[in-house]
Amino acid sequence: MSTKAKPSSNIQIDHEMMETLKGSRWLVWFDYDGGLRFKPILPEEFLTTEEKILDKLNNKMVFQPDVLQKFMIGAINNLVHQCDKVNGMKTVNERD
Repeated sequence: MSTKAKPSSNIQIDHEMMETLKGSRWLVWFDYDGGLRFKPILPEEFLTTEEKILDKLNNKMVFQPDVLQKFMIGAINNLVHQCDKVNGMKTVNERD
């Protein structure tokens, strides 16, 4: 059984392009077909997992008070939304 080789992606950036990219951040990944994909990441954005955020909150990572306040308000609003969604569901016996 032969496997079809995917063409390798060579990234070549000339000096002029390098100058325009200085200070920028990019998410780079390969799609399922082996194509190279790029997405700019804004300076205020970060990538992480839910587990890492919870770990940092539980291990006393220091957040700026206004950021922590916004995070907590968002978490409470999310919890309210999920509770409303669950409370709006009918049990099998309640269905018409």
